[in-house]
Amino acid sequence: MIVESPMKVKLLLRYKEAGKNVVGYWATTDGGLTWKKQKPIVSSPRVSYNPISAMIRNAHPDARLLVSSEPKGQQHQYRRILLLGDHGPVTRPAAEANNLGDRVAQMKALAAKQSAGAGRGGPRGRRGPGGRGAPGQRGSGQPGGNTPTP
Repeated sequence: MIVESPMKVKLLLRYKEAGKNVVGYWATTDGGLTWKKQKPIVSSPRVSYNPISAMIRNAHPDARLLVSSEPKGQQHQYRRILLLGDHGPVTRPAAEANNLGDRVAQMKALAAKQSAGAGRGGPRGRRGPGGRGAPGQRGSGQPGGNTPTP
């Protein structure tokens, strides 16, 4: 919220409009009786924006808020972080901004390898053959569990 006077206030909000996820200002000049939507700062039908910070105090108008973006269908935990200001996101060259390297490709290959191996019995858990937990076995936590069986 940016309060210029008791009558002039702007709210930076995240909302949906016409199938798009939008981050933009709504402004009032009459103390909140009526609100007008301002031009969106960022919008996309394929990306949702989630605020991860409050408005930055005493911020430059070009850097007021941090948001994370999450493309629909994204399978990994990495998110793009945007520094938003009154005129849109602060940008930098893609070569500087992308620090993931080939991590996402490696994660996809690992997931494919794990799902292919899942049909072959998969790894044995703690209670599988030779594992802990069966009555009378060493370390089962049950009476007699620490005595060897003849």
